[in-house]
Amino acid sequence: MERYLYGRVGYFTDIYQREVGLLSVLLVLLSCADAFLTLQVLQLGAIEMNPLMDGLIQHSSQNFVGLKVALTALSALLFVRYSNFRIIGRIKVINIMRAICVSYGVLVVYELFLLNALLSH
Repeated sequence: MERYLYGRVGYFTDIYQREVGLLSVLLVLLSCADAFLTLQVLQLGAIEMNPLMDGLIQHSSQNFVGLKVALTALSALLFVRYSNFRIIGRIKVINIMRAICVSYGVLVVYELFLLNALLSH
């Protein structure tokens, strides 16, 4: 049921598509996998290229994981809330969610290959 009509860019609903919920859970799970794999490859000698995350990891790996997962979960909630909207009048937010999940999946696969390469040396 549509709750509020917000011009042509989108609308809020009380009930969301199943895919939106699945994508948001997948996004958080991929973030957790990324955090775990990042810490694993760093222990084997890799270098974190993101200066913000590197600073967090140097300070505390627990803070790194907590902040990374919290920011991802908050983003996922915002994606769910605005899933029926369009950005710049064209791009559906759900399509952005799909693209981010695919990108995160590619990153996790890359980290698995990197972990395998580091373990085999």
